[in-house]
Amino acid sequence: MRKALFPASRKHFARYTCWRAISPGVPRGMDPARLSESWGAGKRFGPAAIPGDRVYWFACCGAGRTDDPGLAKLDLEGVGALFADFHEPVPEVLGRTAPDSLIWTDILDLDPMPSFTRGKVVLLGDAAHAVTPDLGQGAGLAIEDAAVLAALLARLPTERALQEYDARRVGRARRIALESRLYARVAQWRNPLVVPLRNFLVSSIPERFLDRQLDAVLDVAFDPIRTAA
Repeated sequence: MRKALFPASRKHFARYTCWRAISPGVPRGMDPARLSESWGAGKRFGPAAIPGDRVYWFACCGAGRTDDPGLAKLDLEGVGALFADFHEPVPEVLGRTAPDSLIWTDILDLDPMPSFTRGKVVLLGDAAHAVTPDLGQGAGLAIEDAAVLAALLARLPTERALQEYDARRVGRARRIALESRLYARVAQWRNPLVVPLRNFLVSSIPERFLDRQLDAVLDVAFDPIRTAA
């Protein structure tokens, strides 16, 4: 539908690929209330405790092309070898994972679009602004779209509501998409001369600055007409 309405819309390969799975048991020493992401040279690993005494995890590494045959053939043992130099609990989480539970996908997003509406057709969520998962905002943006659109349609004529929807959502989605891309580029750096500098600079960022960045990501008016009033 997007391609039919917006022929110029284009997917963008983020130049990294990702494996995901769920493993049983939360390793000792892993705080189930804390989310973390460990960075290496062109590689990242993120575990998260989920209900049922299980761990969801993702493992990313750089890729020069989509559907890379060398990456496509990697099984769980191959992924384990790729992240063998990572700290605990990464090896333990991988070791507990069932081999047939592994999911592999390249990471793609959409180049930012100038509009999410065409006539009375409205795009929401990934159809309008698929983003990389680096800021964890893909599903959140979709929920925001739905909430804002519903509020606008309840208070304005359809044509005006869709104009306002574009005015309020396009810019925010673009900003999140570009910030997510930037995060991915930095996190996926693999140059051995640059990685130590990156790690030092990231670890030196004041917590208050990170809090302000998070506040900017989460600052959205779900009921824009009422908020404006």
